[in-house]
Amino acid sequence: MNLNHFTVQQLSAHIYRIVDALDVACYLVVGNNQACLLDTCTGAGDLRSCVASITKLPVTVVLSHAHMDHCG
Repeated sequence: MNLNHFTVQQLSAHIYRIVDALDVACYLVVGNNQACLLDTCTGAGDLRSCVASITKLPVTVVLSHAHMDHCG
């Protein structure tokens, strides 16, 4: 599915791969009480709205490192 310039692929019951318009991916892991977003892509597009369309749970963001394709 394509949400706000992002392509979302559900990999398993709780894991989503989100790819931005520049073909950079981040991952959303949805638990029972909260979710974790691993990296934030390049900053192109409204990632917050995309994540909110997947889950209404509180989201913790974890950045793997400081390159722009991970924390834009």
